[in-house]
Parts: sequence; C-alpha cells; structure tokens
Amino acid sequence: MYNEVTRYYEMLANSAIINHNTKRNYLKHNSICKFCGAKATTIDHIIPCQVFEMTMEFEEDFRSAIRDKSNWQPACKACNKRKRAAFTIKDIPTYLYNKYKDCIDKYIALRKQVLEIQNYKCAGCGKEVTEDTTVLRYKRNYNGERDNIHGMIVTCIEHETRN
Repeated sequence: MYNEVTRYYEMLANSAIINHNTKRNYLKHNSICKFCGAKATTIDHIIPCQVFEMTMEFEEDFRSAIRDKSNWQPACKACNKRKRAAFTIKDIPTYLYNKYKDCIDKYIALRKQVLEIQNYKCAGCGKEVTEDTTVLRYKRNYNGERDNIHGMIVTCIEHETRN
C-alpha cells in the first residue's frame, strides 16, 4: 500500500524537496562542516527532517519546513550520518525551537510513548536507552496512520548509525 511515509522517502531519494541547484549554491557559500571542519558535502537539518515528517499533517507544511534555510547547516557526509535524527532540545537554537515548538514537542512526546512501550530498550540491539540517546523511526514496511505509535520503533544512536 502506497502512503505518505513511502512518498516521503521517495521524495528524499529523488531530491524533490530541495532541488540540486539550491543545495549546490548553499554548499558553495557554506563549504566547511560545522562539526569537524572538513569539506561540507551535505546539508544537515538542525531539526531533523524526521521530526517534521512524523508530526506535520500536510505535505506542503512538511516541504516548507524542509526547505527552511534557517534550519540548515553544512556537514560532511560522515558527520551528517552520525548526527541523524538524534537530538535534544539543547541542540536547537532558540529561534528554531520557537518557530517549530509544536512539532518538536509532539516528536518528543511520541518518542517517550514508544520508549515506554519498548521498556526503554533499543528495538535493534536490546540495549537500555534514555530519551536523549534514541531515534524514533517507523517500522519497516509500515503502511498505517502517521500518528500510530504501534507503527513506530525507537533505536539507539549507535545502532542507527550502523545501518
């Protein structure tokens, strides 16, 4: 069954959300990785795309949030992969938190609910986890409603970066 989650991943794979020229132009003027100082080759979203994808009801709102350059920072591929969707409130600048407070709070609440269902264990490796060391994901091949917590899993950051 084709759904919004599938469409989201297809859009990312085809770079339909942020076009190639916009990415190239951004990286031309922001060429140093914010994390390690190497050459930046990717755009990292300070508030991860996944937060918007899991909490925004309308596709146009999601697209505009992803395109918001105030939420971008340059990163090398390795640092961007390492960061993924693992973030805490303290990682988010105040102006961004205020702008996307509803999405962030909803994501954190969803993550906490799923953690409680999983007894604070990583779905991938079984290791004990805390809220600050986890990433909320949809289960593979999940085709249900967007806000259904039973279609979500929480994995540890270490497990997530190995995949």
